[in-house]
Amino acid sequence: MNILYLEVNNPLKISVPGYTAGQISAVINNGKVSVVKKSLGEYSARPSKKGNAIVTLYANVEGKRTKMGQEEFRVKEVPPPKPEVKFAVNVKGELFIDKMKMVTAGGLSAKLKNFDFKGVRYIITSYKLTGMYKGEQQSDIVKGPKFSSKMEGIIKNTRSGNSITISAIKARRIDTKNTAIKNLDPLVLTIK
Repeated sequence: MNILYLEVNNPLKISVPGYTAGQISAVINNGKVSVVKKSLGEYSARPSKKGNAIVTLYANVEGKRTKMGQEEFRVKEVPPPKPEVKFAVNVKGELFIDKMKMVTAGGLSAKLKNFDFKGVRYIITSYKLTGMYKGEQQSDIVKGPKFSSKMEGIIKNTRSGNSITISAIKARRIDTKNTAIKNLDPLVLTIK
């Protein structure tokens, strides 16, 4: 399955039997193709919209640009990141954290797991934190990745064994323009 990711520099290795890499060029109908190292046939494709993209190869045949073939690719969005709190420990699918370490973490981050492309970065734009505070359930909503002072109070007053839920998490890609806000899965952290 040929897949390119949206607004990412996707590496392509291009060759045409019987022609040197220097005699070949490539174009794409969705986005742009850039030469990385022409002598080795290394290119980079950066699609600009979801759907399909066709990469067409041309060779210089007796001084004329001749079409040699094309390949169709599916263009997919970069998968959404996973929210995380620094110092949280995953034990058999459950997250645990010391409350003072959670306060020290200072907020929430968004990390891409098992995604091979470097340079794709997300930032948390808003979320809601809920926990027990002075005997009753309290919550606070913030814009941005940092905990509010009310959130820090909720964390500090949550007893060991109780949990803190972070929900309504939204993140935005910051390595490129015009990308949509992503809704992320909630986090439940048990206080150690």
